[in-house]
Amino acid sequence: MAGSCESTEKKWQYIRECYRQHTLATLSTRVEGDICVSLSKGTNVAEWSNQESIHKKSKILYKLRKRGHIVLKEYNNEKVKMPDGKTYYMFVVQHTDSTKDTEDMFAKAQRLIVKGNVYFFTRKANRDALYQYIMGV
Repeated sequence: MAGSCESTEKKWQYIRECYRQHTLATLSTRVEGDICVSLSKGTNVAEWSNQESIHKKSKILYKLRKRGHIVLKEYNNEKVKMPDGKTYYMFVVQHTDSTKDTEDMFAKAQRLIVKGNVYFFTRKANRDALYQYIMGV
C-alpha cells in the first residue's frame, strides 16, 4: 500500500512539473498588450489575453454575476509568484453551483488548489479594475 501512495505522489510530481514547464513556455509567449494568462477550459491550454478580449469577457461576466450564475470571492484575489520569478495577480470566477466548477490545472501547477476559472494578471490595477466592474463597485 505504501508503494501505491509513493507511486501516486511521483505521478503528481511529474504532472506538476509538466504543467510548470507548460507555464514557463506560455509565459514566454507574452506579446505587447497581453495583460493576463489563463487556462482555456475547452482546450486545456494556457493562453494570454489582451485588454480588448478581457473587456469583452468582463461584459459577459458582469451579466452572469447579475443573474446569479457566478460568484467572485475577494479572498481569492491573491498575488502569486510564477515559475518565471514574476508576481501575478490572481482573479477567480466560480459558478454559484459549485458542482459545475472544476479544478484549474494551471493554478494547480503553481501549487494553488482552487476550483473555477482562474486568471493571472500582470498588473494588480487591471485585476482590481475587473473585479470592481463585475461586482458593480
